[in-house]
Formats: sequence, structure tokens, C-alpha cells
Amino acid sequence: MVAALLSFTSCKKDYFEINKNPNLAIAAPPKLVFPEALRSTAPLMVTYQDYGSWVVGYQSGAQGVSFSGTVGYTQQYTHADYNTLFNNAFNNLKNYQYVINAAKSNPKDVLFSSTSRIMKSFIYQMLVDQYGDVPYTDALQGSNLIIPTYDKAPDIYKSCITEINESIALLLKNQTNTDVNPLSTADIMFEGDISKWIKFANNIKLRLLIRAKDSPELKDFVTAEFAKFPTTDAFLLEDVLINPGYSSASDNINPTWSTYYGTFNGSAMAGISSQRVPTPFILGFYNGAKLKDLRRGALIYKNRIIKAGEVADPAPLVNVRPAYSQLGWKIVVNTPQQIDGTLDKEAPAWYTGSGSKATATEAQGIIKSKLAGQPVMLESEIYFLLAEAALLGKNLNGLSDADNFTKGIEASFRYLSKFGSTNAVKSGENPVTDAATYKTNNAGNYLVDYSLASSTEQKLEAIITQKYIALNFIHGHEAWSEFRRTGYPKSDASTNPVTSFRSLEGFSSRADGLPVRLLYPQTEMNLNSNAPVGLSPYNNRIFWDAN
Repeated sequence: MVAALLSFTSCKKDYFEINKNPNLAIAAPPKLVFPEALRSTAPLMVTYQDYGSWVVGYQSGAQGVSFSGTVGYTQQYTHADYNTLFNNAFNNLKNYQYVINAAKSNPKDVLFSSTSRIMKSFIYQMLVDQYGDVPYTDALQGSNLIIPTYDKAPDIYKSCITEINESIALLLKNQTNTDVNPLSTADIMFEGDISKWIKFANNIKLRLLIRAKDSPELKDFVTAEFAKFPTTDAFLLEDVLINPGYSSASDNINPTWSTYYGTFNGSAMAGISSQRVPTPFILGFYNGAKLKDLRRGALIYKNRIIKAGEVADPAPLVNVRPAYSQLGWKIVVNTPQQIDGTLDKEAPAWYTGSGSKATATEAQGIIKSKLAGQPVMLESEIYFLLAEAALLGKNLNGLSDADNFTKGIEASFRYLSKFGSTNAVKSGENPVTDAATYKTNNAGNYLVDYSLASSTEQKLEAIITQKYIALNFIHGHEAWSEFRRTGYPKSDASTNPVTSFRSLEGFSSRADGLPVRLLYPQTEMNLNSNAPVGLSPYNNRIFWDAN
């Protein structure tokens, strides 16, 4: 009996063991999760950019496309609208948090955890800027805590800056430490260059501090943090791109291309491409209605832009397809461009290459290539942030506000002049010269000639207006946040689509006719009892919003 019992017990043990799958991974090292976290950030940037471009006047619906009554026009945001901004951000954050948690048991992964903490702060800033209070302290714990509390938005900003400070300190300490695991090829943004990560972290911190500087809750904290920047070479002055190795032979292509142009093989154009066009408001910064900028206009837009009654300029700026911006206001244009002898009705207005669908070439401008790196933060934005800091008396990079302003415009020309997947300015072109010509063509206008700005307010307007132009259809969400913070570029409450980007179908009761925030997803309202209730998309501003 004893022998039989032992035999039975042994069989039971073997039975359960053979049903365990030794090939089923239940954990992964940070070096495998970190690149996926970065890769997922790239399309998240496009999701935020697209939302921002609708509301801040970069894009609108094309003629014949029935957007009337949709949330893009009414801006009557509900808990069912733009849920991907919230959900996709938290999905991305889970990956970074996994790396942070995994590294706690292995000190050799300190570089992975520190850079993940930086990216975590980067994503949280995007979330707070659209939603205000969000889960932070209790968040990202999985099944251990499924109903997290909501932290106050100013507290999250403060925590993000603290996380950045601590991460920078750890990176500096371990930058040359050969005993820790290197980022190496797992870093698809800076290729393992720790010095760039440190400077990029300072870029994010500067953005947070500038945005929060006038909020009563953080005023003293911001002042103290400004003093902590290194006195030299603190910031990353280049376009920050993510590129996991995009391939033109698979669906793994640049997310800007896949969102606004089509599939990798051109077999199916994204319907979004032919349904969206630039607004008269943004075109006014190129076609002379507000500023004259034919060079950047030619780099960005497919077709020549002209005003009503205006003779087409012979410069290489071709006109966008007939379209409506705010409902009822038509963009006056010439006939659509023809490609390969046929009318090109499907290529988006922001693609300046030749060919069509599968034969579409690489280009300059915004929709550059299936293989191009996805911009995360632009060099131009950093210069404009430094310009505003200098305007406040905080000279952080040794340049005056005027010099940083000029550098920002040059950087904008430089990014748009970069060709295809090369991340290099097209041979024979000179963005610095183009920027100087731009200044000459707008002589007498302080929005371009900074020396003519006669007050601090005019200087701020010039800085933010040029940032708005530089971020055009690249980071619409950042332009939207800056508009809410500063009120620039100026958008009046009229029905003139050149001077106002308000929607004529908008439901906002505000004087400017605009919303101020998004509402939490319906799933969050249903499942998390801590989610704030009773918020209005028109009245409950984000804490840094002074307008």
C-alpha cells in the first residue's frame, strides 16, 4: 500500500510538471522591453499630434467630406471622444514601468531604469496637459492595485521633475561605468549615447518648468529648479527621433507616413489623407495673409497656396486642393496638381514628393519617408523654450532671447529641409540663408524681426507664434498647450478663418469659442470610482492655463 501510494504521488507530480510550458516566457529583461517601449512612443506622438492639429488650426476637413456635426467641428467633447490619447499613453507607460520594476532586482540595469523614468515623465506631461489630474502615485501596478487614485496635476508635474533630476544624477554616476549593462542597440533613439539622454532630460524639464512657471502651486518650486541647470552644454540641440529600423517591405513603417499617406506597399491609401487639408488660419503664415514664407510653405504643402484675387506667385509653392476649414469657409486655390498625368486626389496636402501610392518617393517637409525617424522633440522647440527662459532673465545656454529666437527659426527650416530617411539637409540647400531671407521678406514685422518687438509681451508673442509655425502638423498637441498657456498665436473670436481658428460649429461658451481640455474615457468613469466627475471641456482648465 505504501509503495502504491508513493507511486500514485509520483505520477501526480509528473502529470503537473509535463503540463508546464518551458517556452512560455513570463518575464523579459529590460533590454528586450525598452526598445518596444520606445517604439510604441512613436505612434503615440502621432495620435497626440493629430488631435492637437484639429483644435489648434493646423488641419480641417476637405471640401465634399462630411465632417459637419462631428466632434472635430463641434468640439463638444464627451467621455467617448479621443480615448486613445489616455489609453495608449497608459499602455506605453506600462512598458516603461516594467523596465523600472525589473531593474530594481538588478542594479546593473540602472541605465535602462533611468532612461525609462525620463520617458515616463515625458509621457505623463502629455497626459496632464490634456486631462489635468490623472493616476500617478498608485498607477501602473497592474492587478496589485486596479483602482488607482488620481493625483493633482501640479503634483504630477513636480514629481516628473524630481524623477528627471534623480535619473540625470544616476546617468551621470554610471555614464562611464563598465560594470552596468549598456543600452547599446536597445536604445532606438540615441543609440546608447548617455550624454544625449542627460541633455534630453533637461529639455523635458525645461518644457515642464516653462509651462508651469506662472502657476501659483509651483511658482517657488519652479524658481528653485531653474537654478539647478548646468551652466554650460545642458540641452540637446538637435531633432530627437525614434527609429526602430522602419522597413519599406513591411507594415513596420514610419507612423506619420502610415497615418497620413498609406500602407507600406501603397495598396490602400489611408482615407484620412484625402479628407484633411490645412486651414486658412495656418496658410496665412505662409501665403502673405499674415506672414510671407514661401520656402517653408513649399517644403510642407503639396500645392500652391494663393489668396482670393491674387495672381499665383512664381515661387515653388503649389496650391492645396479646394477645401473648407471652419465650416463654410473655402480656401481659394488654383486647380489640383497632376502627378504622372493624372489628377492626384489621394495624396495628402502635406506630402511634397513625386509619384503616387506604391511609387511615392522620399521627400522633404513633414511626410518624409516610410523609413524616416519619428520626431519626438524638435530642435526648434528647444531654442524657443530657451528664448522664453532668457526673456524671463534666465540665460541657460549663453545666448540671448533674440539669438535663441533666430536659432529656433533656423532649426525649423533645417528640419523641413531634411530629406527622406537621411536626417540630413538636402544637398545644396542652406536653412540659415532661408531663415535670413524669411526675415527680409517680412521686414517691419516683429513676429519675424525680433528686434522690432517693443515690449516683453510682443517678444513672447513672437516666440510662441514662431514655435506654432515650427510645430505645424508635427506636434499639434504642443502647439495647443502653448496656445492655452499664452494665448498665442492670436486667434480672435470672429468668423474670419484667416484670423481665427475657432470652429463655426463649436459649442464652447468661452469668448474665444474654444475648448480647454479633454474628458476621461468612459471606461475610466465606469471602472475607477476615483475618476473626477462633473468636469466641463470648456470651463475646467489645466492648472497652467491662464487663458
